[in-house]
Amino acid sequence: MKRIKIYYLTILLLFLAACSSDSDISASSEGTGTAGSFASFIIIDDYLYAINAGAIHTYLLEENGEMTFSSSLSLDSNLETLFPYGDLLLVGSQNGVFFLD
Repeated sequence: MKRIKIYYLTILLLFLAACSSDSDISASSEGTGTAGSFASFIIIDDYLYAINAGAIHTYLLEENGEMTFSSSLSLDSNLETLFPYGDLLLVGSQNGVFFLD
């Protein structure tokens, strides 16, 4: 019985040690906020990228606090998430991942 307790305790400690430090998977130090699962907008440098109706809309963030529409790119009707990765913007959809530079 004592061996079983030690076995389970060891497994629990290994599990906790593996989960104790999450790595920072955000490869872009230029981004603002947290991107990841189902992030529908993200700020990178002076631009706001937002998913809306199957397209990515880009807005310029000006120093006076205003936003100016910059461009729109239609990709897929099932867009779900944005994630910055180095110089790329990864766009996740139900059908795959788009890599934008």
